[in-house]
Amino acid sequence: MLAHTDPAQVARLCRALDDGAAGVFVHVDAKCDIGPFLNQNLPACARFIEDRVRVSWAAYSQVEATLRMMRTALADRQRYARIVMLSGLDYPIKPTSALRALFDSNPRHEYIRFIDASHPAHFRIFHEHYWFMEEISWLPSGLVQTKLRRGFGRLLRQVVKKRRPEGIVPAWGSAYWALTRECCEFVLEYMRERPDVVRWVRTSFAPDEQFFHTVVANSRFLHRSDGFVPYQAPSVHLLSNLHLIAPGLRKIHTERDFDDLVASPKYFVRKVTSRESAGLLDRLDREVLGVGRVCSRATAD
Repeated sequence: MLAHTDPAQVARLCRALDDGAAGVFVHVDAKCDIGPFLNQNLPACARFIEDRVRVSWAAYSQVEATLRMMRTALADRQRYARIVMLSGLDYPIKPTSALRALFDSNPRHEYIRFIDASHPAHFRIFHEHYWFMEEISWLPSGLVQTKLRRGFGRLLRQVVKKRRPEGIVPAWGSAYWALTRECCEFVLEYMRERPDVVRWVRTSFAPDEQFFHTVVANSRFLHRSDGFVPYQAPSVHLLSNLHLIAPGLRKIHTERDFDDLVASPKYFVRKVTSRESAGLLDRLDREVLGVGRVCSRATAD
């Protein structure tokens, strides 16, 4: 779970996911004070990554933070069969038992889909050109630095293109997926064997929406995934896997959306907040998830 805001919502999400078996690995942006997150009413399953990354929007640091959680989960003494990628502003709209039933019925399936990003112009620009989305730590942060980095990128795009790594079909999809342990282990192995792909994606736009997808699309795991799907429109919500994501990606769901969420075949909704979505989350807990108990580290111990 990638998080950087709303500690109360992050804790509530951890409690909703706590079924006595799952481990919830949380990365809090290193630019944020982790104290408010740790001071919540957390279940025993919540584990916060210590080696945190300063995360920048649409930058490779989002991939790096995800990889650190992945390595931590894979090294855990409990051998997790599957890793599900979430954000701190997600919430389940199906019980964990339904999600487990889905995975049990398709134990080798990789819940990740993508388009061939080498064709649509809207997506080609994001990997054919250089983007400097990562905040530079030795420069003052803020709007001036952002304009400098993005302005340099726009200037460079007028004169040069990046060379795509040999034998690679670029893929693009939703940043939220569910991969088997075997596939995640392969991702880490792939990074060691193809540093050229890692270098290539570091200077792309929104690498979290293309790195894992490109690795799967160019591997033996392609046939185990939802795979390449037809391009429909320049909107990533159409490529969601287990998430219900509204067009535009910015909608905060409220209690007015309850019936639509319950009717959806998806398993998570993105996105909600502890304040604006309180009524919705209460109803989901009460009527769908059966989350009524309060479980803290202290009581769990």
